[in-house]
Amino acid sequence: MLKRHGCSRVENLNNDVVELILERLPVESLLKLKYVCKTWNSTIESQFFKERQWIRRRQSRGEDVLFVSIVDYPPPHLSYDEAGKSTIQFGSSVFRTVKFPFLSDAVCISNCDGLLCFTDDVEPNVVINPATGWHTNFPHSRFQPLRLDMLNKGLSNVPYPKLGFGKDKLRGGTYKAVWLYNSTDFGKDDVTTCEVFDFGSSTNAWRYVLPASPYRMLRYREPLYFDGSLYWLSECEETKVLSFNLHTETFEVISQTPFLQKSAPALSLLDNCLCISVEIEPNLLILSLSGNKTWDLMFSLDLYECAYLFESPTSTIIPLAILDKDKLLLRGDGAMNNVRVVVIHDLRTKSFEVLYKPTSCGSCVCYFQSLFTV
Repeated sequence: MLKRHGCSRVENLNNDVVELILERLPVESLLKLKYVCKTWNSTIESQFFKERQWIRRRQSRGEDVLFVSIVDYPPPHLSYDEAGKSTIQFGSSVFRTVKFPFLSDAVCISNCDGLLCFTDDVEPNVVINPATGWHTNFPHSRFQPLRLDMLNKGLSNVPYPKLGFGKDKLRGGTYKAVWLYNSTDFGKDDVTTCEVFDFGSSTNAWRYVLPASPYRMLRYREPLYFDGSLYWLSECEETKVLSFNLHTETFEVISQTPFLQKSAPALSLLDNCLCISVEIEPNLLILSLSGNKTWDLMFSLDLYECAYLFESPTSTIIPLAILDKDKLLLRGDGAMNNVRVVVIHDLRTKSFEVLYKPTSCGSCVCYFQSLFTV
């Protein structure tokens, strides 16, 4: 109809009405509608519309979940993983498996505005919008050549990447990729060093942040982005939750966590809350951080009912998302590059079921589709 009668009828519509209609549509539809006429293209490409569309997406449906395969030889184009189901629908949420057309050592578990971050010690680092296919490279940090040198020398216990990606909280804030690593892993001072890459800077270079983190960060746990800051757990006698404010670029101790001793804690985001999960047999406890900095019990799961589904006795069970208010998505987090089984828990019936068993190494990320670029 639009092609048949040209753009005249479209352009006669009130702009406010058009925007209200467009912002309710999925990204894949908006990418096609950009070519209907210049007015729609200008609207869809505007930063204001991108922000409205993303907010509407968050309000109207659950998170989408990607299992991102980490491959040695990437496919020539973005494609779905043929080894398993490419799409699984759960109410308003969709679970997809996907391979991207570039190499990567690791996928950043945090995402920001629907953008994901991938790193590799040899190939360029990448930020990508999986909904639109837009992507851009950014340079290696000072940390990455040190790690690559250790790998080339055949050294054991090489530090695992701990990358956080997000943006500061100000409106129109700047996107940043932040490396955090314990300097003792490279024979230096016993501190956690922070490197920042500012996507809004003209220097196109990494820089150190001083002073360093007040505590060493917990190994094998990546920083988690939430509401303008990165969060992680400390490696000390009494585990603490630390934050790095992406606007002020300062560190802060958020909370003491005395209940985490002799456990395998992990941070996550559930229902727009910062959460921590800890295995205290026979239960997996999931607690959320309240406004007054106390931890409130959110869920308690029976480990004996679900642990066997993850197939690894050393696997830490980490919550991914709440789907349609009554489904809790869980992943197993074993050693580096382990295949991570994804399990779904029905909060009403208390049952557990394997949702996806990957056939290759990879990571799960939850996100809302957007039109954003950096």
